[in-house]
Amino acid sequence: MSAVSWMGLGKLGSTCAWALGTYGGHDVVGYDISPEVASVENNPGDVVKRASTVKDLITHTDDVVYVAVQTPHRSEFGGETLMNDDYVPQDFEYGYLINAVRTLANTARELSKNITIVVVSTVLPGTMDKHIRPLLNVHTKLVYHPFFIAMGTVIDDFTSPEFVLLGVDTPGDEQAVLSLYEGMHSSPASVVSVASAELTKVAYNTFITMKIVFANTMAEMAEHTGADVDEVTASLAMGSQRIISSAYMTAGMGDGGACHPRDNIAMSALALKHDMSVDLMGYLIAARQSHAGWQAATIFKWHSLTGLDITILGKAYKPGVDSTAGSPALLLADLLANENVRYAHSDYVVDGNNASFATSSFKPRIFFIATKHEKYASAEYPAGSVVIDPFGYVSVPEDVTLVTPGRK
Repeated sequence: MSAVSWMGLGKLGSTCAWALGTYGGHDVVGYDISPEVASVENNPGDVVKRASTVKDLITHTDDVVYVAVQTPHRSEFGGETLMNDDYVPQDFEYGYLINAVRTLANTARELSKNITIVVVSTVLPGTMDKHIRPLLNVHTKLVYHPFFIAMGTVIDDFTSPEFVLLGVDTPGDEQAVLSLYEGMHSSPASVVSVASAELTKVAYNTFITMKIVFANTMAEMAEHTGADVDEVTASLAMGSQRIISSAYMTAGMGDGGACHPRDNIAMSALALKHDMSVDLMGYLIAARQSHAGWQAATIFKWHSLTGLDITILGKAYKPGVDSTAGSPALLLADLLANENVRYAHSDYVVDGNNASFATSSFKPRIFFIATKHEKYASAEYPAGSVVIDPFGYVSVPEDVTLVTPGRK
């Protein structure tokens, strides 16, 4: 059993603190600036003792202090009312979180006690760097540990999570938190950078929105075509190898093949034909092309910086095949051609094994990996070259610059 402290006893905080004490077997003390503490969801009684001051809170804990204070949004962004077409999105309000962490850090310094501040509150990426790190001192370590919980199922979600997400600065800092869950569950942990944890939390929620929007779009399309949306979504849910799985959850090039781009365009035509409320598939095609444009801009940037010639490696729509149907590699090449940019383009699978692509005897160039063929991962790229790898799988020597967009 560990002594744990908890700052922020709202509806979610009070329930999670209660669950940590009840199911984790820990001695939990909580604090909230409000004299009123939210009731524990679906559970009468309360095993969380109430601290009267922040000093009491820090004195109590062995190490960990959870911070689960609110990061509210403006009322018009809650989703309950229509937003005008010219609305300007805004970040969350971080005043409560800043005040909570500042108070904890200052009190830890006053007491000369080392603590691990575990921030649970939902934030946008960059918030810890901008607002929280400047408040810390030698007595405080930071762990960003957002929960994936929902009203009505908080206790189950907390005591038996899909996974535990922990953003840390130094490997090993996560152990202070993981040790608290050893007697409660054995769910896998994803230990990442703080910035990655910040993005993962909000991306998780956004992904759920995308699934719901897709299902509702299929309902509208079913209404126009005579299909039954429950039959459609139940059938799709059986696609456990590609749809409901980790497949296609790796960043790289856009989708391709003889089916995907053309099917989305055809479905967009169907949406327009029936004057549907949203053309989701049309947006997907536009997003696919815009992403290719972003990759082209990356090539332009490095060409401008270095003056090196450009080579696109890969024509096939996926590794190990010679088909170029719907290939995002060809889409990228078409974007360069439309900008009157000179480039070479090869694919050792499509063009044959004798196709030259990269060798140390060549002059340095900018190489963009457009198809994740195995051979490109360890090719002998000429010294002084720039290799742009959107898949994050290529290895290069120190005399070659490796660019992996979106990856450290």
